[in-house]
Amino acid sequence: MTPHTRCTTDHEKIRTWIENHQGVPAQILGATWARAAGRLRAEFDRGRSGQDLEPLSWRAWFAIFDEHELTFCFPDDEDSTAFRLMPRTPHPPR
Repeated sequence: MTPHTRCTTDHEKIRTWIENHQGVPAQILGATWARAAGRLRAEFDRGRSGQDLEPLSWRAWFAIFDEHELTFCFPDDEDSTAFRLMPRTPHPPR
């Protein structure tokens, strides 16, 4: 990731960023394991990534994203499609 990385859990910002980079929501084909950060993907090159991906609806993608309490981190670089899904930082007790 670049030094200028932003993170969000906002579904509309995530969807807009992925779609602006000509991506669609996906997951690794047949993935059923619990570690969603390794399972969820966005497919930017429509089958040319070399990975076996299956498309997901945005609703299904975000259901997994929220269920596993992930955050979406992405670069400010307009040309990059590199992003990372990270665990949400727990809020400190008050």
